Amino acid sequence: MTKEDCRRILTYLKQFQDFQLGVIRLDREIGATPGRIAELEEQTEAGVTAVERATEVQREEEKKSRQLETELAAHQEKLTHYEDQILKVKTNEQLWALQKEVDFTKNKISESETQIIESMESLDAAAQRLVEAKKERKRLSIENKQRIAELQNNLEKMQEQHVEMLKSQEQIKQEIPKEYFALFNRIQAAKGGVGVAVAADGSCQACYFRIRPQVYLDIKHSKGIYQCDNCGRILVHEEEPPMENPAQLA
Repeated sequence: MTKEDCRRILTYLKQFQDFQLGVIRLDREIGATPGRIAELEEQTEAGVTAVERATEVQREEEKKSRQLETELAAHQEKLTHYEDQILKVKTNEQLWALQKEVDFTKNKISESETQIIESMESLDAAAQRLVEAKKERKRLSIENKQRIAELQNNLEKMQEQHVEMLKSQEQIKQEIPKEYFALFNRIQAAKGGVGVAVAADGSCQACYFRIRPQVYLDIKHSKGIYQCDNCGRILVHEEEPPMENPAQLA
């Protein structure tokens, strides 16, 4: 086998594997995108639900406030009635009884007034929460609508890229001699989907096993098809090791 043939086979094997790993990454991204879109839709719906809850709380506070005002008016009416009766009593016993009712009613009026003040504060807080909930709903609606559109657009692009990568992968496959492609497939099946490893800096960059110096030189100068003595992957020389270990990406 000439150096050119060796270099060509190794280049095609590496390219084929790169496309495979690229397809795997795309598959993951494509598969994850619907879930991401669903999460954004749930966030938007949660914003709507938060507004509905805040609206209901405000209505409850308004109802409570009206009830307290009705109770206060009833107590005030009673107080007026008792004070009118006091002017008409003829005995001390009747006076004491009415005065007791007056004092009790005045306490009730004081309690109702305090409750109304507290209710007004709660109503103001509920109104503020509703305003904030509406702002958050609007923000989520705008931002998530944009993000969903971006995800859907990216999904379409990834799907198109996926088709193109599969086509390119198949074209490269046709250029690889069957015996070497069969060897690649056997190694790939045994090594987690990675049959080719980069040889750089004197080591296999998949398992970081040191390559014998003479073998490393032969690989570097395309003098044959070599496999790592440790992991068995086909070795392809590159001057710099890759940023990511392909064995961890499969």
